[in-house]
Amino acid sequence: DPASLTQDVFSYGFGVRFSYWIPQWPDFVQPQYADLRSELIENDIYRISKFEWDLLQHRAAVWMQTNHALYEYLSKFKGSGNSLMKMKPGSHLTIHHIIALYTYTNYPNIRISFQKACLRTTPNETFVSVLKRHEKIANWARLLYEAVYLFGNRMKPGEKYYHILRSKIMLSKFSANLSCPTTMISNRKIVNN
Repeated sequence: DPASLTQDVFSYGFGVRFSYWIPQWPDFVQPQYADLRSELIENDIYRISKFEWDLLQHRAAVWMQTNHALYEYLSKFKGSGNSLMKMKPGSHLTIHHIIALYTYTNYPNIRISFQKACLRTTPNETFVSVLKRHEKIANWARLLYEAVYLFGNRMKPGEKYYHILRSKIMLSKFSANLSCPTTMISNRKIVNN
């Protein structure tokens, strides 16, 4: 029965949109913690140890010395986005950007726990409620956003990426504006396994 296997598209969420740069904006998130280190070590959503932080920092510092980091990962021109995020075109990823990326890609418990902080827990949860939870991971989320927006590459025509959904949804049209860290892959064989 197709009706029992689908979910109402309006109840499926891809996150709540937040901004991290201009306090006067209505969706601005004031970080609860002064920096990424404090956020990852002290928050009550998911914590890492000081030892893990030191390992991440060392690993990021080593990567920053590679030719890959020095010559291939430079920020792109994004118009007003560069000045908004205080990152000139041609800049290198900062150590904190790299740590945010490492924790997203290599620490699944952090990724899953922090992603949930970007989503409504119920369809009726208020923006303010999600905002309060999101304040606990605002440095991490801002750094991920900047890394993807300023250093990432746009999809080219004909490129396909896949995202695994836990439930089936039926859409007559789809245009993505994902307001939550989201993993997409280009190899469909991985999705099917």
